[in-house]
Amino acid sequence: MKHLFRTPYRRNDGVVKLVSRLKVLITVQVLVRFFASLRMTVHIICCVCQREWWNLTIPTFTHLTNMEGIRELEN
Repeated sequence: MKHLFRTPYRRNDGVVKLVSRLKVLITVQVLVRFFASLRMTVHIICCVCQREWWNLTIPTFTHLTNMEGIRELEN
């Protein structure tokens, strides 16, 4: 009886291994795509924030240098 019960499992063993490998491959693909899209999203956010930061910083910096220039002219 043990032999009869063991045989179907041995036949299905290859199928089980194949299915588990497919699950692992699909999971890895999903994770890779998720992290790639996440990295792209972070990159876009950083670019936008950096652009905003530059827009905020450069005019302020130029404004300050212009004010110093005006003060020097007044003196």
